[in-house]
Amino acid sequence: MLMRTIPPAWLAVAVLALLLTAFAAKLAVSRLLHPAPAGAAAAEKLQYLPGGATGVDVSWPQCDSQQLPADILGYAVIGVNGGRITSRNDCLEGQFAWAKQADSVPHVYMNTNAPPDGYKHEFCPNDPACAYYQWGWDHTRATVAYARSKNADARYWWLDVETGNYWSNNVFLNAEVLQGAIDYLKSTGHIIGIYSTPRQWGIIAGNYRPHLPNWTAGAADLAEAKKRCTAQYAFGGGTVVMVQYVSEEFDTNYVCPGGVFRGLAIPGLGAD
Repeated sequence: MLMRTIPPAWLAVAVLALLLTAFAAKLAVSRLLHPAPAGAAAAEKLQYLPGGATGVDVSWPQCDSQQLPADILGYAVIGVNGGRITSRNDCLEGQFAWAKQADSVPHVYMNTNAPPDGYKHEFCPNDPACAYYQWGWDHTRATVAYARSKNADARYWWLDVETGNYWSNNVFLNAEVLQGAIDYLKSTGHIIGIYSTPRQWGIIAGNYRPHLPNWTAGAADLAEAKKRCTAQYAFGGGTVVMVQYVSEEFDTNYVCPGGVFRGLAIPGLGAD
């Protein structure tokens, strides 16, 4: 039997040290050649709104940076338009950047309204339903393009449906506007919810049921907001997931216990 010489312990330690040094050097070079993408930190933020979270929504009325809430809370929803579907929030880029300070990724909302009476579309000049649908599609496309130009194209979009905007007396035609907006956002991979109240929804869209998450309004305070996470305050075949209430001078929102968009698979990120 041949006897093998066992190397001294110091030699084994030295070899291990050399191997670790070489690995560290290789890792450093790899990081230099393949740096992490600039948006990698964003992936660490919550990709959904957890139940019980509170946040704010702001838009063009808060264009003065001094008017933004000092405490952003857990999330923020930023208005893309300037009150109507054809107008723009000139402060969108700055407000969206501000919203990124929150725990969850920003959401955005867009105003909706019907076209002027007698509106005709070049694709279907003699078909009012088609014309109203195209109005919703075209102006949503323009709104998304504006958001992209301001680095504010969020994954999550809310459609603001309120009687304070202009609508036709024909609920069927109004529903076509909303369907056009919804279909465009779906075609671009966005995730959609609707902001309204049962009363306003009934006046504007009648029995139209897109079955989307509901963000409802009208609560006087947080305690009342928590009580509105029920079917009584739902509309359009949806489920109430968020409730707006007034806190001091800002619109504040409460996320219902189930959370908002929780469990959805986000391309490149996976489910939460």
